[in-house]
Amino acid sequence: MKKKAKTREMFIRDENTKSKGLTQGWLAAILLIVALGLTGTGEAITRGQAVAEIMKALEIPLRTSSGEVIKDIPKGAPYEAAARSAAVYGILPPGEYYYPTLEITKLEAIYLAIRAMGWNHVAQTSKKLIAETNGTFSLSSPFVPYVEIAQRMRPPIPQDLVDQAEENLSAADLSILAQWLKVCKQGCTFEKSVDIGFGELKVHRHGTGAPPAMWIIKIKEFPIEATQAAQNLKGKLEAMGYGVLITSDDCALHVAIGPFDSYLKGWRALSALPQEFRGILLPHGGPPAGALFWSALVIDPKVAPSILPAAPFGKRRLPISEIASESGAKAAINGGYFAWDLPIGTLKIDGALAHHSFGERNAAGWDEGGKWHFGPGNVKAWLHLGGTAFPIDCFNEPPSFNGFSIYTPHFGAQALKIPHDAMEGSVREGILRWKTPSISSQHYIPGDGFLIVGRGRARVFLAGMKLGASAQVATLFGDPAFAETKNIVQAGPLLIHEGKPYYRDERFAPTLTEVKHPRTMLGHDGQRVWWIVIDGRDSWHSQGATLEEARKLAYSLGLKEALNLDGGGSSALWLDGALVNHPPGGEERPLPYALVVP
Repeated sequence: MKKKAKTREMFIRDENTKSKGLTQGWLAAILLIVALGLTGTGEAITRGQAVAEIMKALEIPLRTSSGEVIKDIPKGAPYEAAARSAAVYGILPPGEYYYPTLEITKLEAIYLAIRAMGWNHVAQTSKKLIAETNGTFSLSSPFVPYVEIAQRMRPPIPQDLVDQAEENLSAADLSILAQWLKVCKQGCTFEKSVDIGFGELKVHRHGTGAPPAMWIIKIKEFPIEATQAAQNLKGKLEAMGYGVLITSDDCALHVAIGPFDSYLKGWRALSALPQEFRGILLPHGGPPAGALFWSALVIDPKVAPSILPAAPFGKRRLPISEIASESGAKAAINGGYFAWDLPIGTLKIDGALAHHSFGERNAAGWDEGGKWHFGPGNVKAWLHLGGTAFPIDCFNEPPSFNGFSIYTPHFGAQALKIPHDAMEGSVREGILRWKTPSISSQHYIPGDGFLIVGRGRARVFLAGMKLGASAQVATLFGDPAFAETKNIVQAGPLLIHEGKPYYRDERFAPTLTEVKHPRTMLGHDGQRVWWIVIDGRDSWHSQGATLEEARKLAYSLGLKEALNLDGGGSSALWLDGALVNHPPGGEERPLPYALVVP
């Protein structure tokens, strides 16, 4: 009889930290694994020995960190190098004692194996959103999602390791586990679909990841133009003795502490930070790996998403989880591109144009009846004021000299950055109600109308217009079908059109199109709407995708239309109170609006 391991339960702390061709090969491989296991002995295995074999099977190099003190892994202990390396990589959860000389259960070994493959986020997602009740054995709850993943993977974990999982791991069991991991290293997949009432959630992960090269603690994000503010924070942190670096992407500057050559060292530094500088520990760099995670909501055709700005909920930018929860939405995803607190490109919300177009980049539009359209999203707009028509420069941004802008209440009750040389006019119910020079105005935008802002010749015309004059906005879309849709999001590029891969130069930089990034896609399969998010920038969890790889994924899923939305740190998919994806910045990026299922 095998003895149960000592009763102390390890690793119960939660943290935020290809294979279509496998079908024929893994069956034979699993039979070989089981056969090999039958030749082993019943000798109990220590935790140090187990983690050493797990890392060897997955070809994870041993790595120690200079100056690292790990009290429960003493110098000279058996399998010390492997145990220390596992702590350095974060395979062993920080804050828990490991005791490498103690015996390990099969359950704990499965848990460590899934973490070492880089599948921790899949387990956490499973725990929050897609966990099932497994009646074949009684498990301590933190381990359940790890075992479920191992059982649902292709290749699945051999049943011998799951049977009586709370018993000690034997040498025979360890041999089976190591052989299974070697097969997984060659290719493995996890897929699951869950009915969510208004559609289904799909989750996919394939490949084993590679540990990051370093780790950093992200402290704060700044607008891309706020260089001085970022430098000021950097100087303050350096004065406290921290090493600091500033990184950037297309949307923001990031001030971070580090880098650290150990996850454990970074975690300890994070724990010791003053409260005002609480940050997030993130991977930083790493070798190319084949790991990829994507998730998708497939929405029933009768369900029409809405576009919800952040402003009605108190701020000009909010994480989509806050927009969704404050509005009572069931699900949410990020939308098109933006510049800090304003969209980039055409945005039409419930029939009202809220932002002007960005060239002829492609867009998606829909109405409440489930009719969708994809195509060039360019639009021209005119202000008809007192019977005279004027072209509109911008929506919710300042006009050029001699031009008109329209401010709607979608992004706040007060217009920002209005030039002092402008004239403003308030329109309600299609009538000019009042007007005033901007230098003496509070720039209030009526909630049931819009604000006109004119400069130069436009200012002169508005100043001479009598109150009570009619004021209307007219639009002309380059693609006439968009005139019939109530909601439009312009983004791009369009990846799939009329069921075929689609290629048109929409003037995106190669750094966006040809480099692997997190991606968000909005698609349609002829009946249902697809929201897809591909995670990225994490060598262990998910590398991300180039646009061509995203196109191939959309095509493989049978989409007739697929539009690339904003990606990178903006990519986010929220469902039923929880994020499904894992943002590369470790937390959601605040956005000016979200697409939601009401």
